[in-house]
Amino acid sequence: MNKKSPLSAFISLILLSTLLLAFWAVPAVSCSSDSNDWSMFHHDLTHNGDSASTAPNTNSTLWTYKTGGGVSSSPAVVDRRVYVGSEDHNVYCFDAFNGDALWNYTTGDSVGSSPAVADGRVYVGSNDHNVYCLDASSGILIWNYSTGGEVGSSPAVVDGRVYVGSYDHHMYCFEASNGALIWNYTTGYVGYGNDVNSSPAVSDGKVYVGSYDGNVYCLSASNGDLVWKYNTGNWVSSSPAVGDGRVYVGTEGGSVCCLDASNGGFEWKYSTPSNVFSSPAVAEGKVYFGNFYQSVYCLDGSSGGLLWEYIISDFKVGDGVNSSPAVADGKVYVGDLNYDVYCLDASSSTLIWQYTTNAGVRSSPAVANGNVYVGSADGNIYAFGSSSAPNSTPTSTPNPTVAPTSTPTKTPPSPILIIAAFAATIILIATALLMYFKKRKH
Repeated sequence: MNKKSPLSAFISLILLSTLLLAFWAVPAVSCSSDSNDWSMFHHDLTHNGDSASTAPNTNSTLWTYKTGGGVSSSPAVVDRRVYVGSEDHNVYCFDAFNGDALWNYTTGDSVGSSPAVADGRVYVGSNDHNVYCLDASSGILIWNYSTGGEVGSSPAVVDGRVYVGSYDHHMYCFEASNGALIWNYTTGYVGYGNDVNSSPAVSDGKVYVGSYDGNVYCLSASNGDLVWKYNTGNWVSSSPAVGDGRVYVGTEGGSVCCLDASNGGFEWKYSTPSNVFSSPAVAEGKVYFGNFYQSVYCLDGSSGGLLWEYIISDFKVGDGVNSSPAVADGKVYVGDLNYDVYCLDASSSTLIWQYTTNAGVRSSPAVANGNVYVGSADGNIYAFGSSSAPNSTPTSTPNPTVAPTSTPTKTPPSPILIIAAFAATIILIATALLMYFKKRKH
């Protein structure tokens, strides 16, 4: 039987140590978002619609892409990719800088829900009653959960959980990894209009969502228990925004309500002439929203006082503002059903630019990487801006259809693990050297 020499053992230990260090020190590819990303409906978990990105001053289009149906879904933009749904039943992924289609996944019905992207996965609802979890890189199905109604609500994803509403008058919480149901909460109205179309906001361990029973609900994020509810007196399809300890939400009675986030106490209400489907944006102490008549409003977040109103000059009845405003770089971006996308000065409401699509714009703009992304009922995704792409190009996987078993995503190691691996390597090297020189003495 051959025995290894001390020198051979020493070399083996060095190689093993190097491999261990390489394994821990080299980060895996991931889809972690940065400050310029727009990872879910209305930007983030609080749905404040406020981005730190720069934003375009002109209506120059960077690219457009024509889908097979209207686009009321609002884009998510993460890691140089744009994710959005279409009424052609598909969820799409595009290169954010040139509009190349990277993949699409076909559901059983139209997709008006806005995707949420977290930890390398895309979460989105469909009118086929399902909530889907897709691989963000390939579009391959990881899991789906069938609810009792259409899912127009847009998911919020945090701490390994997915929160989303359904037209079956339930609010759901799932395990993000495998779609297992953690809890559901039944809203109060059963019958016509019993849907939770509102998209939940999550803040400080609480979930805030509206319902067509007229209530705004605050639920415990951990177990779904009711913390408080406030009855607005009208259907609530608008999605709450949370900021500065307050909850802001629109109602189909034409008002925006401001509530205390901790206990649901009423603070103020601002009334307009028509329904508020638009979800408020909150930025620098101001609240921005549109109504179904002809206006975009800016209110003082503390008092509800009107700061300005932008009136759509060529308004036609039924062509109001369903789109939820995005605020970035001192500007407000919003669409209307009269086919237009607007860019307004956030301080004064002065029109900076306007772009006319070929149908109504119900989709809400997303601002990321210096560009604005939005859909239209004409079937197009529009990217406005001129920001150029980095050197590397995402790879595409056309129309995935096979559902694999769920595979955990490898995440980059923490600095502590890297230091520990490095220390272990040094110890192994020192031990090998000691063994080698002891053998030489004998």
